[in-house]
Amino acid sequence: MGTAGDRHLEAYAAYSTALAVLGCGLPLLLTLAAYGALGRAVLRSHGMTAAEKLRVVVLVASGLALYASSYVPYYVTQVLNVHARQRWRARCPAFANEAEAQAALDWKTYMSHQVTRGLMPLAICLHPLLYMAVAPSLGCCSQSCLGCTGSQTPEEDAGSSGQVLPLKITATPHILGP
Repeated sequence: MGTAGDRHLEAYAAYSTALAVLGCGLPLLLTLAAYGALGRAVLRSHGMTAAEKLRVVVLVASGLALYASSYVPYYVTQVLNVHARQRWRARCPAFANEAEAQAALDWKTYMSHQVTRGLMPLAICLHPLLYMAVAPSLGCCSQSCLGCTGSQTPEEDAGSSGQVLPLKITATPHILGP
């Protein structure tokens, strides 16, 4: 019911708590601060329509929800699992038989931790899919991808958005002799 041996369980409990704070809590706070600043900047922007602002806010909120629904449960169940193991080890000498010891195991916490361990990597796969699903509706493709515009030339794109500059390549290929 854990990865640390019985002799190292106390140290592992401190480690898992520190890992939860530094590996989940701190990044979550930084992400909330960064996305909050982004949200304020978007909402105060005068160059975006209300629909574009809403799309950006939905993208940001979806990213936060995905992060919070995958990483937070994993770290919380990890800490709870280690503490359940500590409680079980503290009671261990008092068990009358193996059946009583088996009944005292906190299988719900253990199983929920195993499920969240399996689901956490899915968030890494879902983030790009989330951005791919929302990016075309933001209109960013027509501003930065020359192949996506179809009918516009780079010069027309540069004139309309002011962000893309035409690339003129004048170098000729250099062929090395035998």
